Amino acid sequence: MPTHQDEKAYYYILHVITGKEEQVCTKIQNCLCNQSFTPFTFKKNVSFKRGKEISEVTRIIFPGYVFIKSCIAEAAFLIIIMDFVRKTNDIFKLLNYGSYEKIAVNETEINFLLDLCNDNYCIEYSKGLIEGDRVKVIEGPLKGQESRILKINKQKKNAVITVFLVNEVRTITIGLDYITKAN
Repeated sequence: MPTHQDEKAYYYILHVITGKEEQVCTKIQNCLCNQSFTPFTFKKNVSFKRGKEISEVTRIIFPGYVFIKSCIAEAAFLIIIMDFVRKTNDIFKLLNYGSYEKIAVNETEINFLLDLCNDNYCIEYSKGLIEGDRVKVIEGPLKGQESRILKINKQKKNAVITVFLVNEVRTITIGLDYITKAN
């Protein structure tokens, strides 16, 4: 699990051109070669069946968004990042809570996502059972988060959950494996 409680860290979100997330992360690392910035994208493991073969790939959970972990507070971060945003064509804007006075993601919102992830900001599969019309997650990042599950697709082995991010309710699909009926 990412160490998000060791030091005071701020998290910021850039809205970028979909498909350019990794390129923007690389540009941030190269241009702002400073240990105060750690750009990343939240990812998930997804399995799909093609013919008789099952493949597993990693996909971005929030296409079009790059997250930045930094120890720099909002005012100083804004000055540094806005200069970078103006020079880069791949970035639309820096997300905020209505004004540029509040640009860091709320701790409760980001901590929920970080708690779901491993050290590489990737959400692994959860394992669960269906008991009647209820879901019980027995292992994985969704354990104890059953109330956030909106829908389950047994064939695709995934669950749709709600996430709060920058004062918006968003839905994301993550892996929920080995769903079986409990007797």
